[in-house]
Amino acid sequence: MTLTNIVQQKRNEENVNLYLDNKYWVSLSKNQMIEFKLVKNLKIDEQQKFQIEQASTANKIKEKVTAYVFQRPRSIREVKDYLRRKFLLEDPELSDVINNLESQGLVDDTKFAAWFAEQRTSYGIHGENKIRAELSKKGVAKSIVTDLFDHSRSEEEIEKTKEKIEKYTEKIIGKIKHKNKYELKAKLSARLAARGFKFDEFKELVNEKIKLL
Repeated sequence: MTLTNIVQQKRNEENVNLYLDNKYWVSLSKNQMIEFKLVKNLKIDEQQKFQIEQASTANKIKEKVTAYVFQRPRSIREVKDYLRRKFLLEDPELSDVINNLESQGLVDDTKFAAWFAEQRTSYGIHGENKIRAELSKKGVAKSIVTDLFDHSRSEEEIEKTKEKIEKYTEKIIGKIKHKNKYELKAKLSARLAARGFKFDEFKELVNEKIKLL
């Protein structure tokens, strides 16, 4: 077998397409091409062919997963699930990819948790308990979640939470079917708890709203 041509890719100048016996074979990064010392008209044996094909697959995975984590921050579990689903990867290959991403700072559950909590706090109606549960589903360690939330909240944070609770309460209270004030209070409290707010955060507001009816 002969490496008959090496052509730079148009869509990615860091990659080259390799042609074996005048037929497209695989693509590699330029660094990989240098590592294998590939030149035009080089004779390729079966062992070399296998190694180069393995390297080509690794390069494709690297490109895809890098694009995936650049779309938005990802938890390690999200990346693992993506690699299993997209490439059917399992250990040890799976761990190798994750370790490589971690060494480059492209995945970090502590940074992901902080970003995710900020997004949930800034947009939509999400209480702390709901955010904790969502982070847990994304595979973030309990210790990271605990460190993220177990601190004295600032007056600004407390006020923002109150504003969210009041805004959400105003939105839904008129839509809740009820037979009496007791049932309304119970249903309203359940809806707020489902949004992740703590009872101590909304009990006073709920009591005030019910009294005004």
